[in-house]
Amino acid sequence: MVIQTIRSVLGKGPIRVPGLEDDPFVTSEIADLRLVTAGKVTGLYSFRMKGHRYVLKTLTSIHHANTLKSIRDKHPVLEKLGFPKVFSLNDQNGFYIMEYLRGESVFDKLIRAGHRRLVREQMDLAARALLSTIAPVHAKGWLLNDLSWRNFMFTDSGVRPVDLDRIRTVPEEAEYIANLVGKASYTTPLFLSVAQCLNSVPSIEDEMQGIALMLDCIYNGDYLVGAYLETHGLKYSRRNHALMLVSGFYPEQRQLNLPEQLREPVRAILVDKDASVTARQLLEIFC
Repeated sequence: MVIQTIRSVLGKGPIRVPGLEDDPFVTSEIADLRLVTAGKVTGLYSFRMKGHRYVLKTLTSIHHANTLKSIRDKHPVLEKLGFPKVFSLNDQNGFYIMEYLRGESVFDKLIRAGHRRLVREQMDLAARALLSTIAPVHAKGWLLNDLSWRNFMFTDSGVRPVDLDRIRTVPEEAEYIANLVGKASYTTPLFLSVAQCLNSVPSIEDEMQGIALMLDCIYNGDYLVGAYLETHGLKYSRRNHALMLVSGFYPEQRQLNLPEQLREPVRAILVDKDASVTARQLLEIFC
């Protein structure tokens, strides 16, 4: 593991990230190193240096070489789209240092709001940020690959995308797709089973289904549509959220909660499986 924690699970003590002290970007002693989140393949830390806070993201040795190369190649474009600025890419130790964004993820704000929903201005800000990010990414022939409102944050400078790791060229890097598309209930039809994941080449058209589901969720003020699922005897689960919508069961009231200009194209994607609708088209009619 890249992360070496000098303590037991329940103990206390400092956390050391090998190679951080020797990283060219780190020119003075760091302070206040904090573990933010730890996942299966990444770890997210924040630290303070010269009065400013930064984020350090570590990657497993299995993936870090290709991931860091992808970030290095694509970051000049991504930074212009509002993704965090990257200050250092450490190939030897498998981590990168980027801009610290203060705020709350759209997902967390949505969960806190519950069925009260976000105010319309917040919904529109999130939807515009999603489409403004996705349209140029797709225009480059790339996939975001990690469709989730967790990866967009309400910050002082608006709603911004935050996850750089998963963006890949299509179909060049299809081997990364098995568990990267459809996190956090936005599962798309192609990725409803492991078998399909492992034997399919991802497409921009498939990712558009996930984007339509994200738009549906933000404007209906929920994360999983439990009431509709229970009414029709379906288990309350991420998988069934996607199955409900893409099977043609898309309640009219949910459609009416979307902005008028988005209702027909979102329905066309989810119900009619219209592969001609693009993120650029959604962006133009909505923004």
